[in-house]
Amino acid sequence: MRTYRVALLGCRSRGTSQAKAIVQHPRMELVGVCDLLPERLNALGDRFGVAARYTDFEQMLREQQPDIVNIPTATKFHAPLATAVLRLGHHVDVEKPLTLTLAELDQVMTAQRESGKQLVPHHQAAVHPPAKKLRELVKQGFIGEPQAVRLRNKGYYGGYGIIHQGCHALALAISVVGPARAVSAHMVTAGRPTTVDDVYQGPYGYGLVAGQHMTCLYELQNGAYLLNEEHYRPEVDSSTIRFEVVGTEGALALDHAIPEKVYYSNSPHWHPVRTEWSEVPLSKEERAAGGYDFLDPAVKGMDLWMADEWVQALDEGRDHVINASVGVSTMEMIHGAYASHAEGRRIDLPQASRDHPFERWLAREGRPTPPPAPPGYGDWIAWALAQPQNQPPALVRS
Repeated sequence: MRTYRVALLGCRSRGTSQAKAIVQHPRMELVGVCDLLPERLNALGDRFGVAARYTDFEQMLREQQPDIVNIPTATKFHAPLATAVLRLGHHVDVEKPLTLTLAELDQVMTAQRESGKQLVPHHQAAVHPPAKKLRELVKQGFIGEPQAVRLRNKGYYGGYGIIHQGCHALALAISVVGPARAVSAHMVTAGRPTTVDDVYQGPYGYGLVAGQHMTCLYELQNGAYLLNEEHYRPEVDSSTIRFEVVGTEGALALDHAIPEKVYYSNSPHWHPVRTEWSEVPLSKEERAAGGYDFLDPAVKGMDLWMADEWVQALDEGRDHVINASVGVSTMEMIHGAYASHAEGRRIDLPQASRDHPFERWLAREGRPTPPPAPPGYGDWIAWALAQPQNQPPALVRS
């Protein structure tokens, strides 16, 4: 059985998580690591026993010839690095969000098509065993014809939450029921419709964001619809995420409390008392990846399941289940939602305009680019909520 060579381009926290998964998998080998900061590079190299350490990623690729290059860098580097690595002839696994703009997305996709290599956005929450089981059941017709998908995220500030964490749920939904053809979205800030003055620089370099609360209605290409709620809450809680697929003959849902589970209802209707849900059991084979049991407490994080899907896809000569098409559709759905509120209309997907919808909004209204904001979410949310226009009217002081 072939062992796949993986190089890591970026040694921050997400790089560390992905490196742990790569070295855990018996059929992957971490052959090289790269970072511009020697202290991060050496800390990760020492931890995982990787001697091949680089500050020049092109040198790393020439000397190590990896099958896959993981790019868990800051978001602003995703597009240029993914484009360069694809053109150098390697499969790419890039941290979410895939890009900051649709123009960058087009650039990366051109490189992907010309290279013939796989481009995979790193949506690890879409490939763990319960998610895989749900996807298989839907495609087998277990709940009949899919009619609706209902998503609710963990409580980040809405317009930031959709691109930071909501992208995971959207990617999973696309892999289950297919992409969207249109979106209508509405944003609310401080109890009123979000205005252009509520556009801020998002935390962690995620670009422009807006909307304390965000509700998106997507029309799917198969005729079903997807409702996505990105509502701010003071407490961010992963266990409260909602992911539900409703079909003509029943419903399936994921419970995101650890360990994750998939549940089934034999009724497409919902009632707080009468609707009965039962856990869908996973077989030993369905729980396993790379020799590890999903329920084994020693297995932490979902990046191992992303690595195992890579191994299976390359073994079978097929695309990764979270492939370039899923990544493109995810970004189109997020930016389409931004555009829908900013322009006050339903947006067909893919969009004709490829720049950032909030940049267009600012330009139309004659507003300057927002100034820098605190980089970390904790400081950023305190800063955002303290803005005068982001407070309920009763709290605004002259």
